[in-house]
Amino acid sequence: MQSNKNLVIDCRIMRPGTGGAETFFFNMLPGLSKIYGEKNIFLMGDKSNIEFCSGLLPKNSFNIILIPLNVSNPIIRYFSSYIVSFLIRRKLNQNFILWHPFNTGALPFLSKVKKVVTVHDTYVFDVKTGFNLRKFFRAKDLINTLKYSNIIITASKYSVTQIGNNFKKYFINKPIKLIPDPISFNTSLKSKSPSLIKHPFMFFISILREQKNIEFMLKCFKKFIELYNYKGYLIIAGKGQTKYENEIKKFANKLQISEKIIWAGRVSEEEKKYLYENCDLFLFPSVYEGFGYPVVEARYYNAKIVTSFAASLNEFEGLYIRKANPYDLDDFVNQMKEQLETNNDIPDDFIVDNTATCQNYVDVFKSLNT
Repeated sequence: MQSNKNLVIDCRIMRPGTGGAETFFFNMLPGLSKIYGEKNIFLMGDKSNIEFCSGLLPKNSFNIILIPLNVSNPIIRYFSSYIVSFLIRRKLNQNFILWHPFNTGALPFLSKVKKVVTVHDTYVFDVKTGFNLRKFFRAKDLINTLKYSNIIITASKYSVTQIGNNFKKYFINKPIKLIPDPISFNTSLKSKSPSLIKHPFMFFISILREQKNIEFMLKCFKKFIELYNYKGYLIIAGKGQTKYENEIKKFANKLQISEKIIWAGRVSEEEKKYLYENCDLFLFPSVYEGFGYPVVEARYYNAKIVTSFAASLNEFEGLYIRKANPYDLDDFVNQMKEQLETNNDIPDDFIVDNTATCQNYVDVFKSLNT
């Protein structure tokens, strides 16, 4: 029986607080190591990457390829590809499979190595903004990562379509496999109320970015208060770039609802569970998602959800999920009202099974063993 080739996992952008990528890796690594075998897996990254990733399992024996270079900056990552390729070749020659789990990390100098990339979204192409040097190199890195990969994996039908639409002009015509992201929950996790909590409340959590549509959500919340005399608060959890955080806080001041907004910052898993389980509504009006982990988490904890029908979010179904137009204030507020009146005493029929996703990934890796 043929043994598995070594699998090198590119962890170079993995660190605490990276949102959906962090959740994806947290859910994937334990199952993957169990099926593929820890002895066959190498984690590649700098010291902080490795410490975080290897800490996802209480006991592990992962092999390590230490890269003495922090490449979280896409410009540094783009220009350091030769150095990284050299360090890997020195460790393993080229007899291994390379997996890029986070859209990025092209290593074109490893010409004989079979490569797999997981594309969570094509945000750098889909969301049009002014010129930004970091975004420019992030886009070039994504193009090269796809160009030099043998197989592309993505988690939603929407992303399959977007990859096809965005990269035809770059002559990237690789097999695309649709494998839903892994979903895993700690069933023994105890909930814990965050400090400064006020009841009742609605809840939002994500990395704070423009595509999350937070200004729109604030306007919806203000209108909901005015129309229905809602006495509760809106808890916003998550962090983002300081400049954007300051902008949305100023916007809340402009709307004169600052006293009704609680900026929770990063919350623990125990606190997050409490917020999902006790919120009146979970709001997620994002205009762009490649998958949408917060909606999955909210559904697992039986929260009443109002989200948008944009991008991959339109693929979610559930007993307590309502979708609205993320650009139409009246539609979103109306869905909030109707959802708030819904009785969610009956648990949603939500099956969580990581095994199939991890096995599907292993099957992809094994298909490249020859």
